[in-house]
Amino acid sequence: MAQWRRLYAYLNIENPHVAWEVAIGRIQSHGLFTDQSFGISVWHASRLKKLSTFGLVDSVLDEFSLELYRKTNYPDKVSRMQGVYFFESEEMLNIAFQRWSIPINKAYISEVNFHGVNFSNHDSEWITDCMGGNDKDWFGPYLRGDTRGANPLTEVVASGIGNILNNDLRNLAIQKVLERTPDSSPFLFLAIAATKLGVMDAALSTPYVYLEDGRIAVHHATKLDTLQACEGPATRELIRLYEKGLLTYPIIRPNGPDAVARMPDLRDLKFYVDVPDAISVFQSVHASILNV
Repeated sequence: MAQWRRLYAYLNIENPHVAWEVAIGRIQSHGLFTDQSFGISVWHASRLKKLSTFGLVDSVLDEFSLELYRKTNYPDKVSRMQGVYFFESEEMLNIAFQRWSIPINKAYISEVNFHGVNFSNHDSEWITDCMGGNDKDWFGPYLRGDTRGANPLTEVVASGIGNILNNDLRNLAIQKVLERTPDSSPFLFLAIAATKLGVMDAALSTPYVYLEDGRIAVHHATKLDTLQACEGPATRELIRLYEKGLLTYPIIRPNGPDAVARMPDLRDLKFYVDVPDAISVFQSVHASILNV
């Protein structure tokens, strides 16, 4: 049964895709708005990037194996490859990143009001201590939600959509989007207005995977059909937001007689993974997406 939960997320808006979604004010799991399981999590995309950069990495291959094990034995648990990641408190989030020796910008932490159709709680210490090792017996305990030790670091992997409550972070994200792609401001602000009307997938940006010439390719897609369908009401809502002072950033008009508003160009985020040992298990994990 769907429920609302207040959770905490680290949202790295240095990633242009993340900045776009945070600017609009939402965080969502992938496959939520499509009939097929289209799209992957930002976490999974980052793990594939590690494969692309460093070659064969046991911890990343374990992600594939863990997903296959989940599909077979714990299909009710949320996929790490499509879900979104939270902690139940800001304190727990900070402890986790310290434990992992990952530097963070605390301005990028936000409380999220998340409407989840499914939540899976896991002790992330299993991932920290066991992922990449020879022993795979930890898959079951991790997926069941067993604690590994006396001081569990509970992460919540969720399926659903939520509202980002840190408005300062949202403003930072808007600034980053406008600095990188100022011509996208009409689409950005229309998407913000559309979400106010409940069109939660307006201009939704999604990383996704596919096979291209025998290689794993990771790219980004933006869903424009629902934004186009509600353009009239969204425009009226956008005017209202400006009139009420709820949105103060000016729409940046494209320069030149032939200039047009454009969606953010994320082509520079595309990359390939050419690791033969990963291809077969990759195809098994993503069979529903690849139709293989």
